[in-house]
Amino acid sequence: MKLADGRELTFGGLTFGVEHSYANQKTHTNAQAAALLSASEQRDGGMSRISIKTPAPSLVVWLHCRAAKGSLLEADFISVVDEAGVEGELSNPSSIFNPAEFETVGAWQISNFPKRDAKIGIRFYSRDSSYKFHPLAEFWATNPAPRKYQVWSGATAADQKCRQHRLSILESAAGSAAACRR
Repeated sequence: MKLADGRELTFGGLTFGVEHSYANQKTHTNAQAAALLSASEQRDGGMSRISIKTPAPSLVVWLHCRAAKGSLLEADFISVVDEAGVEGELSNPSSIFNPAEFETVGAWQISNFPKRDAKIGIRFYSRDSSYKFHPLAEFWATNPAPRKYQVWSGATAADQKCRQHRLSILESAAGSAAACRR
């Protein structure tokens, strides 16, 4: 996708787990540079693998950026969007790699994302010199870790016994504390 600022942005995909990798196609500006590829890189068709590890199972969003005059992603942010259009907080890249001149691969580690949805949206923002955020692109992908979670039912959880104590929720309203008795 060509962005308004001239950069070319490619959505590299989503990975889930603690070990993440992205296969990057090396680009070369001339035949002489392409001839400098190692034998293993020639066998892999000029592909290189970028890998990161996360301390806990997480979603990692991979974006690849190219530009004629630099392609840094440091001033760029993403947010995750659920299928209903609810957007999460903005996050900056967890890791940035420069596989070639004027190319950048960004990896955003996201631990809180919509786990029930079949698809996940990624909104890409850039920050200008006045620290204002501007939306530049949006991508949708299949959720790599969809799960079904139990939906809380107030009727079954409103009256719970724990050891010798009994907790009853007598009243609950937004912004007020629930009244409890022992």
